[in-house]
Amino acid sequence: MELAADDAGIRLFAGHPREAIDVLDQMEGGDLRTRVVRAIVLAPALAVVAARWREAEVAETGFKEHLSLATSSRSRIPVRTS
Repeated sequence: MELAADDAGIRLFAGHPREAIDVLDQMEGGDLRTRVVRAIVLAPALAVVAARWREAEVAETGFKEHLSLATSSRSRIPVRTS
């Protein structure tokens, strides 16, 4: 999962956002961590290809899920809430 996200990130920053989106669309797994890792690269890739309506939705959902992941009892990362 993370290798695919890394691959997509490299493609995005190399100037190939559509290839990045293709890689992310093929990622398997629907658990919270997978969705967060995917959203981190997918939102800016969508912004670059002018899919603003989808980018905003992915970014907003990804942010909420990232906070949920970070504050879950399984997380080892302390998060300030105030």
